[in-house]
Amino acid sequence: MSNETFQVGKTIILKGRTYTVSECLCDGVFSSVYLIEDEETQGTYAMKLEKQQGCERPVLKLDISVLQLMAGCRGFTALIDKGRTRHFKFLVMQRVGPSLADLQRKMPDKRFGPSTVYQIAAQTLERIHCLHTRGWLNRDIKASNFAVGIGHDCRQIYMIDFGLSRRFRKSDGVYLGQRGRGPCVGTWPFCPLASNAGLDQMPIHDIEGWFYFIVFIYKGCLPWFKHAPLPRNTFCRDYKLFVRHVGRSQLLDGLPREWRCIFETITRRNYFELPDYAMYFDLLTQSAERKKINMQAPLDWEQSVTATPAAVEVEVLSSPFPLPVPEPVLLHGDVPDPLKIFTYKILSYYETCWILKLLKFITKMNITVDQLESITRSTIVGWIVFFNIFGLFGNTNLIAITLHEKELQTKSGLLLASNAFAHNIILLSEFISVSYHLSDQPIYRKDCFHSIAHFIFCMCFQAVVIFMMSLDILFAILFPIKYRLIDQNFKYLLKCLLLPIIYSCTIIIVSFVYLNDNKIPFCNPPLAMPSEACRAWSVSNMVINTATLISYSIVIIVFKYKRKQKT
Repeated sequence: MSNETFQVGKTIILKGRTYTVSECLCDGVFSSVYLIEDEETQGTYAMKLEKQQGCERPVLKLDISVLQLMAGCRGFTALIDKGRTRHFKFLVMQRVGPSLADLQRKMPDKRFGPSTVYQIAAQTLERIHCLHTRGWLNRDIKASNFAVGIGHDCRQIYMIDFGLSRRFRKSDGVYLGQRGRGPCVGTWPFCPLASNAGLDQMPIHDIEGWFYFIVFIYKGCLPWFKHAPLPRNTFCRDYKLFVRHVGRSQLLDGLPREWRCIFETITRRNYFELPDYAMYFDLLTQSAERKKINMQAPLDWEQSVTATPAAVEVEVLSSPFPLPVPEPVLLHGDVPDPLKIFTYKILSYYETCWILKLLKFITKMNITVDQLESITRSTIVGWIVFFNIFGLFGNTNLIAITLHEKELQTKSGLLLASNAFAHNIILLSEFISVSYHLSDQPIYRKDCFHSIAHFIFCMCFQAVVIFMMSLDILFAILFPIKYRLIDQNFKYLLKCLLLPIIYSCTIIIVSFVYLNDNKIPFCNPPLAMPSEACRAWSVSNMVINTATLISYSIVIIVFKYKRKQKT
């Protein structure tokens, strides 16, 4: 945002104060940052400018709003002056030193030492907590948005650049509702999974971004990002989903065990549930004490910054447009991580392992990531069809032979056939989920729920039917005479299926009541249900599965006991 008025060496007068422009620190598309000197006080400040007309993304007002709100808080730059002229809006603020990103790039192996990382983690967590207590989100937590102080203030870490910040709570304490769709804001490698997936954010998502940022400065890289070039948003989204499950070790290996606990609590928090800041501070302290890390040791940059104060570093507002996609990279040898991600997203871990072994020969050829992704998608569809055909064939045969042979129309036989029928619907419904994934189109909860409501019903139905099957066996063992006297098998079946039907209908009704049209990353039963219904389903399903396990355990114990009596 070049402006002839602000040339180095020129004197300007703003609101009766005279400043000399010392240096242009950053000249970006949306804003520019200059180093200025107040002729009256001889103090040096940073001035951020934004055009009055033609600015593609006017967000200087966010910086002003946040800095005014955070006045007097430790780790936030002081707002010296603000205003506007005919051509531009300006913000004069406290001058700070280089950003953590600049300092990290100068470190050996491009990472900080353990003591520095722990001190950065504690200070930045405090800044985030302070911002959240005032009702604001940062939404762009990364190393370049934190800067150190100058001279003897170099141990202080400042949070800078609030161009992507957003209020999440009103001044009266009322939370703003979750929007159906949220913009993908932030820097893709460090933003939370919710942002990568185009969902709205809350305080816990700032903490998730903070965790990725701390891992980055500790290890010098993330599994999905080293330093350049920036990966695609979809790649970061898929990898962050991957490390929550079978790929967890890729993110957490080499980290202190307390950090693993922090990650677990972050991924399990609900949308409106505030982060447990005190617990995170305690875990950091415990980890430092256990590893005998001195939290008062000199920081890695302390001597150099004290000797030569550095220039101010204020991040230019992030672009709202997608970053350029890097050129395809040729892959050789072992199966790369992207392949593991795309296979895991649909299949189970064991099926994924078999696919990876089968597809290893593909990576011996010179193919691009995009080509490999296309091959992988096609292979996934083939494997799903293959496994589902076998499942459908087995279940259909079981149902057919049960209906054909009267000898098999026993109480337990009819229950087993009912379970097979529900499983057939589930197998067929998986094709709907796969078609959503392969379409690469935005997925919304309402559309997804309407498409797979029968999938959710049969999934709930099947869980209770399996429990009823265990009770059927237990009843037959404990009361064999009464069990044989029940001769109306179909009436017995209807009574057994009453509870599964009631439970399944309840989950579907609760889902309809709370159904919203939020954007979701994938179309599957847990994500298709709104959070209220999903929580009810998770808890009830855990209870049902536990009851089934207990019931079958009792069956085994009774069998062993009766066998001992016979011998």
